[in-house]
Amino acid sequence: MKKNLKHITASFILFVFSALLNLVNAQQLPPPDPTGRGVGPGAPATPIDMYQIALFAVAVILIGFFYKKLKLNKA
Repeated sequence: MKKNLKHITASFILFVFSALLNLVNAQQLPPPDPTGRGVGPGAPATPIDMYQIALFAVAVILIGFFYKKLKLNKA
């Protein structure tokens, strides 16, 4: 029980710390361009819209792989 409590506490502290870092980082970014063209340091270099199907397929394959790996480890 104590080990589980330590794990939960460490996870919560890590979550709060990362949330604070994201908040500080978000305040340092310039405001978005009102034209919607996506220029400046906050704009993505390349859109991933054309790769969504491939990324979804990779995600499904990885989920299946890790599920099978965990299932074999339990047996």
